[in-house]
Amino acid sequence: MSGPLLLLLRKYGRGAQVAGIEQPDPCERLGRLALAHPEHGATTLVLELIGHRPNALLLNPAGRILECLHHQTERADRLLQPGRAYVPPAPPAGLSPFDDGSETYFARLAAQLEQPGARWKALVAGVAGLSPTAAREIAWRVHGDAGAAAVGTSLLAVAQALQELWAPLHTGEWCPGTVEEAGKVVGFAAYTLHFRGSFVRQPTLRAAVEQF
Repeated sequence: MSGPLLLLLRKYGRGAQVAGIEQPDPCERLGRLALAHPEHGATTLVLELIGHRPNALLLNPAGRILECLHHQTERADRLLQPGRAYVPPAPPAGLSPFDDGSETYFARLAAQLEQPGARWKALVAGVAGLSPTAAREIAWRVHGDAGAAAVGTSLLAVAQALQELWAPLHTGEWCPGTVEEAGKVVGFAAYTLHFRGSFVRQPTLRAAVEQF
């Protein structure tokens, strides 16, 4: 972590209370931690776990950047540097994994499944918030084959698998665990995985990550 940001985090974060935690978009790896320091006041720590260069930014109450891990100066529409107003990244492209109730939702999902190649690749390319692991799990749940082709897939089966996988965001009923192959932990997930190895339930996601 860069020196200036670390120094500011020590100032505003050490001894502060976490007043709130927010994930503005469940399809995006972006989180906001509201900090309240008894002496230095309120700040917000923004974590952008996106792409190949994750970033961390500390904002003042007016939403201006105090400091950030990686400065960005090449894009005029999103300058990330001290003193600038924070502009969040653009919403993720692709279809929402949730049925939004629109008349065109299923038609748009069907269009994604008409793409050539493996079903999981079509889902990653067309549905927001899906990792390759999650997409392979959906493919397995539909036909028992993580590498099945996208063409010819049951639209309703895919929609149901999507809703089931994302349901814990609303219910809180996560199923964290590790994936074991040949007696070794080779992966982890917050939901049951079927397409690879043996899934072993863990009490918390933290426990699963630590074992991995």
